[in-house]
Parts: sequence; C-alpha cells; structure tokens
Amino acid sequence: MKRLIGLLLAVSSVAAMAAPTAQMVFIDSGDIMKKSKMGAAFEREVNDIRNEAQTLAMSEQSKIGEMEKNISEKYKGSKVVDQMLVAAEIAEIEKAKRHAGFSIEEKKREVTAAIEAKEREISQKIMVEVKNVAEKQGWGAVSDLRASGCVFVAEGLNKTDDVVKAINLKHDAEVARAALGKTKTA
Repeated sequence: MKRLIGLLLAVSSVAAMAAPTAQMVFIDSGDIMKKSKMGAAFEREVNDIRNEAQTLAMSEQSKIGEMEKNISEKYKGSKVVDQMLVAAEIAEIEKAKRHAGFSIEEKKREVTAAIEAKEREISQKIMVEVKNVAEKQGWGAVSDLRASGCVFVAEGLNKTDDVVKAINLKHDAEVARAALGKTKTA
C-alpha cells in the first residue's frame, strides 16, 4: 500500500508539472481496495494464502498431539516402564516439534512474500488504471487522500469512484478472458 501511495504521488507530481492548468483531483487508495472487484479478489487470494498456512500449522500441531497421546496410552497401564524407551520417544516428539516449528516459520515467510508480491501486482494494476482514467478525464494531477495530508477535499474533486469503475471494468474483462481461456482448453 505504501508503494501505491508513493507511485500516486510521483504520477501526480509529474502530471502537475506537465499540465499546470489542468485539474488536480484526489482518490482514496483504501476505498479503491475496498470498493473494487480487483481489491475484493486480492482479499480472497490473501485469505486463501493465509488459510493454507493455518492449515499447515494445525496439521503439524495435530501430529505432535497424536504422538504425545500415543505415548500416554502406550505406557498408561504399565507398571514397569523402560526409561530409555520413553526417553527415545520423547526425543522423537521434541524433534517433531522442532521440525514443525521450522516448517511453520518457513510457511510464514512464504506467506509474507506471496502477499507482498500480490500487493505489488495489484498496486501496479491500480496505478495503470489511475493513469488511464486521469488521461481520459484530462486530470492534470492525482493525489491520494491517504498520503497527501488533506483535511478536506470537495466532493467534486474526489474521483475515487471513477477509478473504481474503471478498475472494475478492467477486472471483469480479465476474468472473462481467463474464463474464455479455460473454456478453450477444456
């Protein structure tokens, strides 16, 4: 999101210098993410990525719980317990816990990297659409309400909904192309 804001500020500065008499407008990058179909798709993808990681963590914890339960049940009625055998099984559980911890940490890193990649991807798509809409509408500069330090912007200058409409149209076209591609290959 910070990159989106930085890109918006850069585009708005360049556009303002190129067309000093053109209108300066504002958008709300947070609203674009909330209101657009692209933002909703992004949220679904992020949730899927997080759910996959959570499933792995629960699976690892379940395996360890099963191992601990098996030891308890194995030696429950036993009067004589071979301490060496119990120690070896406990060591296996500790090894499994360490392995699970490493697996979970690795998955967290993968999740973070995947989410950051998705954020960069959607930020880039949004920036392209902001630029396209700005050029079509003749806006000289576009600034993000979340980054500009604005206290007030007149309703007519907030063009977030115009950008959301353009993003939704592009998203619908991409989804339709993807569905058509799947139909052709099926």
